This record gives sequence, structure tokens and C-alpha cells, in this order.
Amino acid sequence: MSHQGDRIVTGSSSIRPGQVKIWSTATGEGLFIIDHPDKLSRPVAFSPDGAEVASACDVEMAAVTYDSRTGQLRHVFKLAQPEYRVAYSPDGEYVAFGAEDGDLELYDTKSGTFLAKFDGREGSGMLYEICFLPDSRTLLARSEHGPPLLYNSDDVLRMR
Repeated sequence: MSHQGDRIVTGSSSIRPGQVKIWSTATGEGLFIIDHPDKLSRPVAFSPDGAEVASACDVEMAAVTYDSRTGQLRHVFKLAQPEYRVAYSPDGEYVAFGAEDGDLELYDTKSGTFLAKFDGREGSGMLYEICFLPDSRTLLARSEHGPPLLYNSDDVLRMR
């Protein structure tokens, strides 16, 4: 759901493969469909200002961002492996993609530039979620086993 609460974004993996859909929360109607280059378009997320949508692709090992009002493609990110989680920093400067094994990739949202890769802890199991803390610089990753991990995007180091 957008932070403004006016729209929902969904990705598909089976019913309508390769589609990202934007919905109105006021009417429940689909506003438009973005045809995704991959057969699987999950996960999906809105940027904090609601202007952009990010989606990761399982098969193509890429992620994309779109203008959430027009569906126009903004950036394509070539990823090191299939990604299963996505999160924007609260200030909207960064987007992070997390792989099933816990590795994270960080990108600049304006330029699409790759900034850093954070290695997940070996043996931590499947990555459940990623999110940025309010400072927009600290990334939290929670996996199946072990404590949550914190990464600092300024230092590009795992903090704990």
C-alpha cells in the first residue's frame, strides 16, 4: 500500500504472470497494469512518496522501478541472484533488494546506480524481511535463524 493510503500495488506469480497492478483503495478498481518483463513479478513496493513502484524478478535476476502514476519504466537493475524482498529507505534515496539467502543489494533510486552488496550471514536461513530504520541509512534484515542483522549504508558494513 502507498504511504498515502490511496493505492495498492500487487505483483503476480501465477494468475497473471508478469503483471504489476496498481489498485485504488477508494474504489477497489484496478487503475492500470504494468506488463513486467519476467514471468514472476514479486515482491513489489511503493516508494515513500508514492511516485515509484519497485518489483523484483525471480527468473531474470533483475529488478525494475516504474513511475506509479503512468507505468513508465524508470530503472532496470541487474541483480546477482533472484531477489525475494524489496524496501525503500524512508527518504526515498535508496532501494534495497534481498535474496532468499540473506544477501542484500543497495541502489540509488534517482540514478539507478549500484551502491553496495551486503553479505547475509551463512546459516541464517531464508530471508523473511528487510526494512530501513527511520534514519534511512540503517537497513535491518530478519532471517529464519539467528538475530536480525543491521547494515549501515554509509559505511557499507554489517553493524551487528
